[in-house]
This record gives sequence, structure tokens and C-alpha cells, in this order.
Amino acid sequence: MYNKDNKELKRDYVAIAAYGWKQWGTSIPTVKLVVNSYGQSVEQNLNIEEVGQVIEMLQTALAEALAAEDHHLSDNPWGDEHPF
Repeated sequence: MYNKDNKELKRDYVAIAAYGWKQWGTSIPTVKLVVNSYGQSVEQNLNIEEVGQVIEMLQTALAEALAAEDHHLSDNPWGDEHPF
């Protein structure tokens, strides 16, 4: 669930958080993207161009996921050759 007040996407843990500020001295707008997966977290500082690239990557991945063929539980993914 996305919490706009805290700027966080939560599952059972904080999955993704983002914070924005301007760099000291240069005033370059910067965004810190934090991705946390079950206690392992990664932080990345992104400039304006990189934020746009991340948004583009996510939109492309979402379009791919939406265009992917649906799976049906009755389908046999192995055809006539069963691995078991």
C-alpha cells in the first residue's frame, strides 16, 4: 500500500521509499530511492535524468506485464512431456 504522507510503498515491510532534496553547494535536485527486501536494503541517489529513466523502465516493464498472456491453472505448461 502506498502511503503518500510517508512517501513509502509498504508490504509487510517497507519495500520502497523515496526522499528528495537539493545537493549542498550545487543545489542539484536529487532523489534517494531505497529498496528493501526482507531486511536487505539498497539505496541509490538519482538525478533528474536518472529519475526519468527509472520511470520509463517501470512503465515499459508494466506494459510488458500487462501484454503478457494470462496463465490458466488448467493449462499444462509441459505439454505431453511431464517432468515428473
